[in-house]
Amino acid sequence: MLSRQRRESAHQRKEVYDFVVAAYPANPYEYDGQAQVAMAKKLATDYQAQDYRLASYAMGEKTLEPQGSSCSGDAVGMPMVGLGLNGCGVVCEQTLYPTKCVAFAHYQVDGSDDLCFMFSDVTDVETFEEPAGLLQKSNLRKDVKQADKSTKASAVCKVKMSEITTGFKPKGELKMNKRCFGACGSFSAREGVEEYSVPDAVEVQGKAVIEKIA
Repeated sequence: MLSRQRRESAHQRKEVYDFVVAAYPANPYEYDGQAQVAMAKKLATDYQAQDYRLASYAMGEKTLEPQGSSCSGDAVGMPMVGLGLNGCGVVCEQTLYPTKCVAFAHYQVDGSDDLCFMFSDVTDVETFEEPAGLLQKSNLRKDVKQADKSTKASAVCKVKMSEITTGFKPKGELKMNKRCFGACGSFSAREGVEEYSVPDAVEVQGKAVIEKIA
């Protein structure tokens, strides 16, 4: 009986582990003494992802430095949280099989967790730039009411330079928006990995979905 309970407990732990790794591969949670995830976190912390250019670069806009950029395409796996901009790039670099990641999109809203999306292909790309009039007002340090109405946010879509040099180009259109992604002004995406702890029990409407691990 005890052996059966242990097997069921181990199965529950494995389910929790698989779910956590799919959503947050940098989590320092270890299952049965295995440290792969902790190693992923260390890699994202120690290693700088450099094999990338903005998605607009892949579409011929090689000098454009927009306030924000976003993209759509064929997603690889689940969206991931807490990796930071660099961690998102590192995970994309390491995702080669069974589906290769060629680009990633990273989003963050001030005061909330960041999101990372990986893509095996990219279709449409959007860029966001501050309107010329708004730039002049910002440079003169005047109040910019339009910026006050929006939430600070960042959006970055990058493609592997190694893919661009071998002929990769997004298949859709490049839409260049003369507005900011969120509020205009200085707001940078988190670079490093955000550390989270895994709950030992999960409840939905007061009922234990996953019981506490002994």
